[in-house]
Amino acid sequence: MPDEGLRQVPPHNEAVEQAFLRAAMTACHDEAEATLARVECDTLYSLFHQDALRAIKELHARGDTADAVSVAAKLDQAKHPDAIVRVSTLFEGPTYIAKMDQYAEELLRLARVRQMRDACQAYIYVTGDDWRDAKALPDLQTQAENVAMAEVCPPTPEECYEAYIERLEQKIEARATTGLAGIPTGFRVLDELIGGWSEGLYFVTGWSNLGKSSLIVSHVLAAARAGYRVRVESLDMPYDEFIDRAVIRQHSEIASDQIMLGDLDERAMDLVKETVAWLAGRQVAFAHSAHSIESLEATAARYHETFDLWIIENLQNIEIEKKFRAQSAYDRMVYVLNRLKLLKTKYRLPILVGCQAKDPPDSKEASKANYRCRYPSMFDLEGARKITQDAMAVIAPWRSGYPNAEQDGDTASIILLKHQRSRHSGRKITVEWDERTGQYVEPEAEQGRLEF
Repeated sequence: MPDEGLRQVPPHNEAVEQAFLRAAMTACHDEAEATLARVECDTLYSLFHQDALRAIKELHARGDTADAVSVAAKLDQAKHPDAIVRVSTLFEGPTYIAKMDQYAEELLRLARVRQMRDACQAYIYVTGDDWRDAKALPDLQTQAENVAMAEVCPPTPEECYEAYIERLEQKIEARATTGLAGIPTGFRVLDELIGGWSEGLYFVTGWSNLGKSSLIVSHVLAAARAGYRVRVESLDMPYDEFIDRAVIRQHSEIASDQIMLGDLDERAMDLVKETVAWLAGRQVAFAHSAHSIESLEATAARYHETFDLWIIENLQNIEIEKKFRAQSAYDRMVYVLNRLKLLKTKYRLPILVGCQAKDPPDSKEASKANYRCRYPSMFDLEGARKITQDAMAVIAPWRSGYPNAEQDGDTASIILLKHQRSRHSGRKITVEWDERTGQYVEPEAEQGRLEF
């Protein structure tokens, strides 16, 4: 139900406010107490949400249970119209899985932005000066406030040019140091073709069980070895499975079966601990908390300064708001990709997205034969037209002998399905599949070899 009393100006996120209030009504008393003390009622954008938070705080102060029934009853006693119905609508928004304090951080950040905007407008109104003079006020000098000012106030043309030159100099310095302008992919020929991961959207796709996640872990380790910070958001795979794969790729003497079965001797366990400590020291983060585009946006807002490469695995499993669920799969993908493109532009990040391709039909022998011989293509992707428009590059792992073991001549490739510089699109990089460790490797003998 729309709020009939919105008195504040954007930016705001009513979905996060709903998630915060849901968490406050379902969390235990001690868990919610500290977070509630940090968030004032007027921090929220919606007047109804402010009233609901006020009721929750009063119930907590009395030591009563602040569940949905109690909150609705208290609002009803205060003659709030449609209190019971409106409290029930708080549980109908997008479902986020995160901690209550994470919602609080995002709400406080949005409140700071509104506060900065009001301060700038008041200063301009009183002095008649340009808003940039307001930036010099002593009480606006904290880092958080400057970040909020940057979100509110657009840069001048001079600042745009300075930022452009600065980014270009950073690329030149990185290329002089590492031989690449971007973040290394872990495959030398792929680095030469795309220049590493730089600001933009990249896609790793492919058919089922061909090793997309394994390829992504290889990209993670290559970036970490080069000193870059990486954050991986998995939309279906628990983070410990990613760590398992990272351990196996770091130490070839540990087989995947050993990790799965727990068949590790003291030496192997020492290697596992060594790898975990190395990943932590390189600031590689694996997370399994974001399940919707809104929660990904909240993650980017909170953590974007802590990573250089953001990886989102299994995008096809992302949760969609109810109002978009009735639309076609293509329209839903367009909606999600538009939001991701805005995040890429806002935070100037390389974002690597893993997504499932549509498997070819295998109901007939002819179809199975086609599955064995043909390569994946952009037409196998849901939302292929949109991905073609937005992606810097799309790559796909491929193994000729999988999933049909009877085919001889097992070879493997990483296929560059699409690249912004179209002359590279369609190229195949010859690699090998290491069955023991479950990873694609670029053999020394084959480095530099390109297929067309």
